[in-house]
Amino acid sequence: MKKLIVLFVCVWSLGAFGQGNGWEWQNPLPQGNDLHGVQFLDAQTGWAVGYHGTIVKSSDGGNNWSIQNSGTTYSIRGLHFIDELTGWAVGMSGTILKTTNGGSTWLSQNNITTNSLFSVYFPNAQTGYIVGDSGIILKTTNSGTTWLTQSSGTTKYLSSVHFVDTQNGWTVGDSGTVVRTTNGGNFWLVQSTGMTSSHRSVYFIDAQTGWVVCDEGKIIKTINGGSNWISQNTGSIHTLYSIHFTNAETGWATGSAETLLRTTNGGSNWETQSIGIGVKINFRSIHCINSQTVWVVGESGTIIKTNDGGNSWLSQTKGASKAILDVQFINPQTGWAVGGDTFLGESPILHTTNGGNTWVKQSSNTYKFLKSVCFKDSLRGWAVGYNGFILNTTNGGVTWLSQNSGITEWLNKVHFADLQNGWVVGDNGAIIHTSDGGATWSNQSSGITSNLNGMQFINDQIGWAVGGVEFGAVIIKTTNGGATWINQNATTNHLLNSVHFTDSQNGWAVGGALSPQTTVILHTVNGGATWINQNSSHQFSFRVLFFLNAQTGWALDSYGTIIHTSDGGTTWINLNTEPPYSMSIHAIYFTDSQTGWAVGPFGTILHTSTGGVTPTHKTIVSAPSFSLYPNPAEESFSLAGKGQVLEVSLLDALGKEVLSYKEGFAQSEAFLNIRGIKPGLYWVKIKTASGVAVERLVKK
Repeated sequence: MKKLIVLFVCVWSLGAFGQGNGWEWQNPLPQGNDLHGVQFLDAQTGWAVGYHGTIVKSSDGGNNWSIQNSGTTYSIRGLHFIDELTGWAVGMSGTILKTTNGGSTWLSQNNITTNSLFSVYFPNAQTGYIVGDSGIILKTTNSGTTWLTQSSGTTKYLSSVHFVDTQNGWTVGDSGTVVRTTNGGNFWLVQSTGMTSSHRSVYFIDAQTGWVVCDEGKIIKTINGGSNWISQNTGSIHTLYSIHFTNAETGWATGSAETLLRTTNGGSNWETQSIGIGVKINFRSIHCINSQTVWVVGESGTIIKTNDGGNSWLSQTKGASKAILDVQFINPQTGWAVGGDTFLGESPILHTTNGGNTWVKQSSNTYKFLKSVCFKDSLRGWAVGYNGFILNTTNGGVTWLSQNSGITEWLNKVHFADLQNGWVVGDNGAIIHTSDGGATWSNQSSGITSNLNGMQFINDQIGWAVGGVEFGAVIIKTTNGGATWINQNATTNHLLNSVHFTDSQNGWAVGGALSPQTTVILHTVNGGATWINQNSSHQFSFRVLFFLNAQTGWALDSYGTIIHTSDGGTTWINLNTEPPYSMSIHAIYFTDSQTGWAVGPFGTILHTSTGGVTPTHKTIVSAPSFSLYPNPAEESFSLAGKGQVLEVSLLDALGKEVLSYKEGFAQSEAFLNIRGIKPGLYWVKIKTASGVAVERLVKK
């Protein structure tokens, strides 16, 4: 059994990331976007690249990483450095970047294509090759000053390219594609591997001997330059994304579901190495500088390293990895975040006393999800979640003790008007109340059976709760501490997720539908006697709402886009049409008009000191939108929308990947087989050239 050693001694630099888009990473560190490529020149100097233009660099073997400003928001899929100063990075929508100072600055070199580019390789300082979508191959003979297209002989997407010298190279891609050149790309010859599955990565150690990794855990090898290919037994069924060898005998391959394979005999035998991270993330890229020292990168900013050939692995990513579902600050320095995403291991409670520069784990002593947190001062707070579970602390979270809620429903929101009077709302119309700080809780009758998702009180008597079902909204109000609740006219048929009042008269509620996407922002100026729909010119349902006062507020949609108003909702402005992160966001909290936090999956905590506004102008691509049909679906479904489809993942209700599709897509549509998948609620994550869309799917 291999072991994972987690290092907590790293120092991280957020660099230009926070300066460039209004948000900076506080957890995990150095950042949490998916990483697609990694390369080290030696034991000290290396880079990794990924989603939303992410580039990070280490100068000490990965103990410390700094975020570099790539100047783009497009996903970067591949990189290649020829020395410690000169390197290239390529990605979506024709992105080609070059640096001549180790990444301190990156300049665009592309004026030839808008095709997505997946891999780059330079056999020397002048000559380089790039491959990508629709069979494109680009070549330069002047360090990238100009790029010329070459005829690949295929229209399949090409995912990886590798050269052993200036003449001999290979590129691989969709539907079993392998293409070889022996004359520097003047002519490319399609080779047959006898397979139709997607080929993900290629690596050759000389002009004769090379390997390719494929879907379904397959690895093939050639010893005659690709004229013939032999299948190797890996024992894996997972998609393999990357392969790298240090010599003819020793190599590694990585893939989905935390797959890591090693061989010491050229692939005659492959050994599965267990990392022990605990969450089955996808490892996207691997690089080794010798038989002992290897780096692997993947989803959610994961970086791991071995110094002993894989006997033990070091995590070079710092911080909590479970989903963060809610966050609250009592001042700009002091806050808490809570969450959970599986029933394995302790659910996280994180605490900061310096505005999030450091987050310290507090012991929740539970595996149960925590969905909401509320503190009234620096000592006393509550957290609620799964199956009626309530935690309370009276010492700032040094210790947390459970309180008896008396119910078993999921609890979705907790709010205290003062240290004694608090309420919790949950599924099936559940409302419970305490008047003694949670020592005892009693049921209150909401008069409804649908789920309640949001709630707020402005004092110990007056409060509102919202919820409903996808095609039926609920707003209820109390003026006597919850003894009675009265229905208000929501003026919408769509589910409401969050409510916020700044005084007894001014309030907002948000929600909508996931399929088809529908936006709802309601506003009242008379305590809810009447609600008016405000037009945000937005296309997605809203998850969370937060107002500082009657003028200044934020709303968060189901894809992580945050909109802002400074006039009470008369007008709303998108702060980040394409979010600087590769996942949705669960909650936001602001202590003033500039200082705020956003939290989400895989331990995501983001901070802004600019109100979430991008300080400098940049061109941003609109978020993609897709429809699923039929929905509910039994054996298959189709998706269609705007945006070039690159990858589709099927996630269960807890966010675990069940299926992954990487091929067979038309420009903006796909037909997908879900035969054999258990009935239930799923999420379809659609990666496109311009971002990520998430749609809900019901499997019959």
